[in-house]
Amino acid sequence: MVKKITNGLSILLILSVLSVSQEYNPSEEMLKVIKLTDKIYKLQCISGTYTNLLASVGEDGILLVDTGYQQTGDILKQEIKKLGNGQVKIVVNTHEHNDHVLGNKKFADEAVIISHERVRKAYSGEYFALNAISRPGIPQVVFKDELTIFFNGEEVKLRHYPGGHSLGDVAVYFTKSKIVFVGDMVFAGCFPTADISRGGDLKLCLKNVQKIIDDYPEDSAFINGHGPDYSTEDLKKYLEVGITTQKMIEDEIEKGKTIKEILRSDLLADWKKWGEGVVSNEEWINCVYQQYLKENNKSRVSISKPLTEAITRSDIKEVVKLYKQLRQNEPDKYNFAENQLNILGYQLLARNMVKGAIEIFKLNVEAYPESGNVYDSLAEAYMNDGNRELAIKFYLKSLEKDPSNDNARGMLKRLGYKKE
Repeated sequence: MVKKITNGLSILLILSVLSVSQEYNPSEEMLKVIKLTDKIYKLQCISGTYTNLLASVGEDGILLVDTGYQQTGDILKQEIKKLGNGQVKIVVNTHEHNDHVLGNKKFADEAVIISHERVRKAYSGEYFALNAISRPGIPQVVFKDELTIFFNGEEVKLRHYPGGHSLGDVAVYFTKSKIVFVGDMVFAGCFPTADISRGGDLKLCLKNVQKIIDDYPEDSAFINGHGPDYSTEDLKKYLEVGITTQKMIEDEIEKGKTIKEILRSDLLADWKKWGEGVVSNEEWINCVYQQYLKENNKSRVSISKPLTEAITRSDIKEVVKLYKQLRQNEPDKYNFAENQLNILGYQLLARNMVKGAIEIFKLNVEAYPESGNVYDSLAEAYMNDGNRELAIKFYLKSLEKDPSNDNARGMLKRLGYKKE
């Protein structure tokens, strides 16, 4: 699970270029469909966080931007069939992260799937020492820099913004509607973030936001991968907050402060609201710290690298033992951030290595016992394993740590849990 966006984001704006939103909630609060214009719909797949998708609906059929989570794929396919003629002809992936591409397989039999060339490589499942795997929904058409699609009476321009949030980031511009889907290059109302362990770069991430501001008309509406829609002015504020707080954190590092000292300080008190969404204050500080290490040739290797190497040659008990040894003996060599094990666990789930995923998620619970996110992921793994009792137990634990976790609430309902 990716951390849920809170309802209290401080920058929820209604953009004048969009029509009045029309919402309905089709199934178990896992999908919302919001009509933006006569042809463009925003879809919110809900599984712990809101992942925004976009659909162009018209006489040519449906062009879908991103496909959300694996667990919301069936609901998404079911509900999107109710729009227009219901025929999904094209899927565009904005980048390679799981909450934007794992629904691909639900549309693999009917749509052409398009992405940046990097996304196809990532979708094949290559992850450190884990080899590629055969899976439905892999992009069939890739491009390097730009691609134009003519669909439903308008030009849809795809543009690659390299090396920022991820290596495969793409903006999708609906030229007539003046709507730009920017994926996770912008985390609305939150701090930015970059997948540094897999080639992302925080400085490029912020530079790409400036490029987006420069590349599109000032009256464009920007739809983000998570959170509310943005105007150009909102993007400028977002960039200002990112640059300002990054400089503050870097100044503390330059003074010789350790990451623990910075985390314990009240450095970002004036930006408290910005840390209440997808990217917390702690995660933002860690991201800046990882970027600083990278720029000074002191980057820490993802803990997933040695663990995946061990997975290919050992049983999971040896992998768990190795993790504990490295965490105790080499804490400065490896990146032990919460998301590193979380990603690895989901990589194992994608390979049906459910028992291994459970052990990896258990390690994350042990390392981050106050995070609702880690319990949610462990619960999902137990659900995949058919263990209803433990799935319920850890979804409840996730809600205890994070009462705003709608994914856990929805999953408990699906599991038939009733509070005594």
